[in-house]
Amino acid sequence: GMQMHQIVLKTVILDVPIHNALITMYSRCGYIAESRRIFDEMKLKREVITWNAMIGGYAFHGNATEALNLFCSMKSNGIRPSHITFVSVLNACAH
Repeated sequence: GMQMHQIVLKTVILDVPIHNALITMYSRCGYIAESRRIFDEMKLKREVITWNAMIGGYAFHGNATEALNLFCSMKSNGIRPSHITFVSVLNACAH
């Protein structure tokens, strides 16, 4: 995954869908800190899918506190949660 990330950095203009895919990839591989770094770099370019990817990453790793904090931050940033958001938050709470 990290090698692919380096190839992407050298050959593609990083847009929101690629960032979202990188967040998901790193979180699934256990590199949640790298996922968060990419998420934090996106700042104003974040879409609901971006938030869902990061919340889902925290949920996947059983980090309910971070998932809930991010959910609250999402709402305070004016991003409307989707059904995927709620499923991810509920999964985080189930751990």
